[in-house]
Amino acid sequence: MDDRRRQRQMKELRAQIKACGACEGMNIRGVTQAAPGWGSVDRVMMASQPVVSASIEIVAPASQIFDILADPRRHVEIDGSDMIRRCLNGPERLGLGSEFVMSMRLWGVPYRVRNRVVEFEDNRLIAWRHFEPQHWRFKLEPTKSGTRVTETFDYSYWPPAGRLLLVGLGWPRRNKPAITKTLALLAGAAETRPTETGT
Repeated sequence: MDDRRRQRQMKELRAQIKACGACEGMNIRGVTQAAPGWGSVDRVMMASQPVVSASIEIVAPASQIFDILADPRRHVEIDGSDMIRRCLNGPERLGLGSEFVMSMRLWGVPYRVRNRVVEFEDNRLIAWRHFEPQHWRFKLEPTKSGTRVTETFDYSYWPPAGRLLLVGLGWPRRNKPAITKTLALLAGAAETRPTETGT
């Protein structure tokens, strides 16, 4: 898909999101409605503390978990948002500066997005972003019984107006349950080992 077609699809997608007054998490009185008189302290606080995160302890070594996160073809297995369809292009293992293209779908609208790894420390930290500035980050910390994994949706890279827009559209609230589901799926994938067979 050429850039013009992708930009056109993303423009249409944004218009659909903006117009969706009945979607779950949208236009909540006193929280997300942007019309005069509908603002709230909660909305401002979410914009001033622009991260959404959750953690889980996984009974697996960090290297085993990181192998999944660093393989873009396995991201569909752990996608708690149900938006990823498949990896279209990318290296077998991600590193700092690596780019990978994902086939996505949101509210029935298919699109492609190119991501770039912007933070990387082998077996400890990986984060990527696309054409918008927010980062999706995974941090791994060894524990006595395995590894503590924290996933963060970090939109602090947006200017203040952009943060308010994301909050108004309900994205931080949607991301929390998606992150929780992603971590559960990651735990299931990392803790499942291939069955050993004898000869």
